[in-house]
Amino acid sequence: MRHSSKSSENSPAIAVALGGMFALAAGLGIGRFVYTPILPFMESGLSLSKTDSGIVASMNFAGYLLGAWTAARQNSTHSRRFWLMCSLVVSSSTTAAMAFTSSVAIFITLRFVGGGASAYMLVLGSALVLDSLAQQKSLL
Repeated sequence: MRHSSKSSENSPAIAVALGGMFALAAGLGIGRFVYTPILPFMESGLSLSKTDSGIVASMNFAGYLLGAWTAARQNSTHSRRFWLMCSLVVSSSTTAAMAFTSSVAIFITLRFVGGGASAYMLVLGSALVLDSLAQQKSLL
Protein backbone atom coordinates (compact mmCIF):
# COMPACT_ATOMS: atom_id res chain seq x y z
CA MET A 1 0.00 0.00 0.00
CA ARG A 2 2.79 2.38 0.83
CA HIS A 3 4.41 1.74 -2.53
CA SER A 4 1.31 2.94 -4.41
CA SER A 5 1.18 6.03 -2.22
CA LYS A 6 4.77 6.87 -3.13
CA SER A 7 3.95 6.30 -6.80
CA SER A 8 0.96 8.65 -6.67
CA GLU A 9 3.05 11.28 -4.88
CA ASN A 10 5.56 11.27 -7.75
CA SER A 11 2.91 11.45 -10.49
CA PRO A 12 2.81 15.28 -10.62
CA ALA A 13 6.60 15.42 -10.67
CA ILE A 14 6.79 12.87 -13.46
CA ALA A 15 4.13 14.74 -15.43
CA VAL A 16 6.06 18.01 -15.05
CA ALA A 17 9.33 16.36 -16.04
CA LEU A 18 7.78 14.65 -19.07
CA GLY A 19 5.98 17.84 -20.14
CA GLY A 20 9.20 19.78 -19.88
CA MET A 21 11.09 17.12 -21.78
CA PHE A 22 8.58 17.13 -24.65
CA ALA A 23 8.43 20.93 -24.77
CA LEU A 24 12.21 21.22 -24.89
CA ALA A 25 12.54 18.44 -27.46
CA ALA A 26 9.97 20.09 -29.72
CA GLY A 27 11.40 23.57 -29.22
CA LEU A 28 15.00 22.64 -29.75
CA GLY A 29 14.16 20.22 -32.52
CA ILE A 30 12.39 22.96 -34.44
CA GLY A 31 14.52 25.94 -33.51
CA ARG A 32 17.98 24.52 -33.44
CA PHE A 33 18.33 21.17 -35.11
CA VAL A 34 15.93 21.28 -38.07
CA TYR A 35 18.33 23.38 -40.12
CA THR A 36 21.01 20.67 -40.40
CA PRO A 37 18.98 18.02 -42.26
CA ILE A 38 17.33 20.53 -44.61
CA LEU A 39 20.57 22.37 -45.45
CA PRO A 40 21.64 20.09 -48.33
CA PHE A 41 18.20 20.48 -49.92
CA MET A 42 18.37 24.25 -49.50
CA GLU A 43 21.83 24.35 -51.05
CA SER A 44 20.79 22.37 -54.12
CA GLY A 45 17.30 23.83 -54.51
CA LEU A 46 18.31 27.44 -54.02
CA SER A 47 21.89 27.24 -55.32
CA LEU A 48 23.28 28.43 -52.00
CA SER A 49 27.04 28.42 -51.70
CA LYS A 50 28.79 26.67 -48.84
CA THR A 51 29.81 30.11 -47.59
CA ASP A 52 26.22 31.37 -47.52
CA SER A 53 25.06 28.18 -45.80
CA GLY A 54 27.82 28.52 -43.21
CA ILE A 55 26.94 32.15 -42.52
CA VAL A 56 23.26 31.27 -42.05
CA ALA A 57 24.21 28.47 -39.64
CA SER A 58 26.64 30.72 -37.78
CA MET A 59 23.99 33.37 -37.32
CA ASN A 60 21.71 30.71 -35.82
CA PHE A 61 24.39 29.96 -33.24
CA ALA A 62 25.01 33.68 -32.63
CA GLY A 63 21.28 34.14 -32.00
CA TYR A 64 21.34 31.13 -29.72
CA LEU A 65 24.23 32.60 -27.72
CA LEU A 66 22.57 35.99 -27.40
CA GLY A 67 19.23 34.40 -26.55
CA ALA A 68 20.74 32.23 -23.82
CA TRP A 69 22.55 35.20 -22.33
CA THR A 70 19.39 37.33 -22.45
CA ALA A 71 17.08 34.62 -21.11
CA ALA A 72 19.38 33.95 -18.17
CA ARG A 73 19.16 37.61 -17.21
CA GLN A 74 15.51 37.99 -18.13
CA ASN A 75 13.70 40.15 -15.62
CA SER A 76 10.24 40.92 -16.88
CA THR A 77 6.78 41.57 -15.57
CA HIS A 78 5.62 38.62 -17.69
CA SER A 79 5.98 35.09 -16.42
CA ARG A 80 8.54 32.58 -17.63
CA ARG A 81 5.67 30.55 -19.06
CA PHE A 82 4.57 33.54 -21.15
CA TRP A 83 8.08 33.96 -22.59
CA LEU A 84 8.39 30.23 -23.16
CA MET A 85 5.18 30.19 -25.20
CA CYS A 86 6.23 33.31 -27.11
CA SER A 87 9.60 31.79 -27.92
CA LEU A 88 7.93 28.59 -29.16
CA VAL A 89 5.77 30.65 -31.52
CA VAL A 90 8.74 32.71 -32.72
CA SER A 91 10.94 29.66 -33.22
CA SER A 92 8.27 27.81 -35.18
CA SER A 93 7.36 30.89 -37.22
CA THR A 94 10.91 31.77 -38.20
CA THR A 95 11.58 28.19 -39.24
CA ALA A 96 8.37 28.01 -41.28
CA ALA A 97 9.07 31.42 -42.87
CA MET A 98 12.24 30.01 -44.41
CA ALA A 99 10.04 28.10 -46.87
CA PHE A 100 8.75 31.35 -48.35
CA THR A 101 11.98 33.07 -49.32
CA SER A 102 15.19 32.45 -51.17
CA SER A 103 17.02 35.51 -49.86
CA VAL A 104 20.19 34.77 -47.92
CA ALA A 105 19.79 38.02 -45.97
CA ILE A 106 16.31 36.94 -44.85
CA PHE A 107 17.60 33.44 -44.01
CA ILE A 108 20.29 35.03 -41.85
CA THR A 109 17.73 37.16 -40.01
CA LEU A 110 15.29 34.29 -39.54
CA ARG A 111 17.94 31.89 -38.24
CA PHE A 112 19.36 34.54 -35.87
CA VAL A 113 15.92 35.26 -34.39
CA GLY A 114 15.04 31.56 -34.37
CA GLY A 115 18.27 30.72 -32.58
CA GLY A 116 17.51 33.29 -29.89
CA ALA A 117 14.00 31.94 -29.45
CA SER A 118 15.34 28.40 -29.21
CA ALA A 119 17.73 29.42 -26.45
CA TYR A 120 14.88 31.09 -24.57
CA MET A 121 12.98 27.81 -24.73
CA LEU A 122 15.93 25.90 -23.33
CA VAL A 123 16.71 28.30 -20.49
CA LEU A 124 13.16 29.16 -19.47
CA GLY A 125 11.75 25.67 -20.04
CA SER A 126 14.43 24.16 -17.84
CA ALA A 127 13.88 26.81 -15.18
CA LEU A 128 10.12 26.22 -15.18
CA VAL A 129 10.51 22.48 -14.75
CA LEU A 130 13.11 22.84 -12.00
CA ASP A 131 11.03 25.47 -10.18
CA SER A 132 7.95 23.26 -10.33
CA LEU A 133 9.83 20.22 -9.06
CA ALA A 134 11.38 22.24 -6.26
CA GLN A 135 7.93 23.46 -5.21
CA GLN A 136 6.73 19.88 -5.08
CA LYS A 137 9.87 18.88 -3.14
CA SER A 138 10.10 15.82 -5.37
CA LEU A 139 13.13 13.97 -6.60
CA LEU A 140 13.01 11.90 -9.74
